[in-house]
Amino acid sequence: FLPNPAADDPDAISQFEFIGKLIGIAIRTKQTLDLAFPSLIWKLLTDSKPDITDLEAIDKCLFRYIETYTNPELLGFSRENFEEFVPTMFSVQRTGMDEFVALKPNGLKERVTWENRLEYLALLEEYRLQEFNVQVQALKRGIDAIIPTELLALFTWKELELRVCGQPVLDLQLLKKNTVYLYGVDKAPHIAYFWEVLEEFTPEQQSMFLRFVWGRSRLPTAFEFDTKFQLLPWTGPLENTNVHNSSGGLDYDQYLPLARTCFFSLSLPNYSSKFILREKLLYAITTCKEFNDDVEDFVDSMSISGAG
Repeated sequence: FLPNPAADDPDAISQFEFIGKLIGIAIRTKQTLDLAFPSLIWKLLTDSKPDITDLEAIDKCLFRYIETYTNPELLGFSRENFEEFVPTMFSVQRTGMDEFVALKPNGLKERVTWENRLEYLALLEEYRLQEFNVQVQALKRGIDAIIPTELLALFTWKELELRVCGQPVLDLQLLKKNTVYLYGVDKAPHIAYFWEVLEEFTPEQQSMFLRFVWGRSRLPTAFEFDTKFQLLPWTGPLENTNVHNSSGGLDYDQYLPLARTCFFSLSLPNYSSKFILREKLLYAITTCKEFNDDVEDFVDSMSISGAG
């Protein structure tokens, strides 16, 4: 997600301050947020100096543009034909708006030439890297309402992202170490199926599984793993059911897993095979999207857009 630099009215700024408060709460309480900011925003929050690699992560077209015209001779441009193919001024269009702003005094009237192109590219890069300063300062004010922002200097940008958002990739060994098996369920064959299936999931599917059982897409760090994952036997509404297998017993293969996100728990029916477990679990995590939809609606309301 990328803050919208055009969202600078008082209402939008107050919303960014609110997100900052959520970040501060996440840091203070060791609870993670699904806040997928690019490296540029985390660097600005920690007062680290961003560079062109951060720009590449949010605007690949602009990155290639800067890369290309730093050495235009590689594409056959020369001093003689440069202005013919690059008819631009020392200006840039504001993200999400039709307005053009000057990159230097009188930039709207000064043409970019072969001789001054490197100055133009440097100013263009600097502008894009600082374009979100108003929104980032609002985030900082929100954080400062919960914890002193001076503490952010103690983190690298990667450490801050990890502290706020948790592990970017599901660490199965970490999850296993923090799993509690209740009522003897660890001895059931379908629990072994469960771990095998979870390991075979794609990273996206693993993230969806975490959303299903916990309402978030990342695990906390090992040091901050305060809530244990609970695996339970099936506790669904089996009474008064007519769903039986050929032996006359209850047909667990007809039921879906039951997750309780508030307790980070999963109640698994005693599936007869790994194939059935995979099929039912995938169905559950891909169709139960209420938490994901709630997050997307919240992000949309906070004047944040998805980074391309």
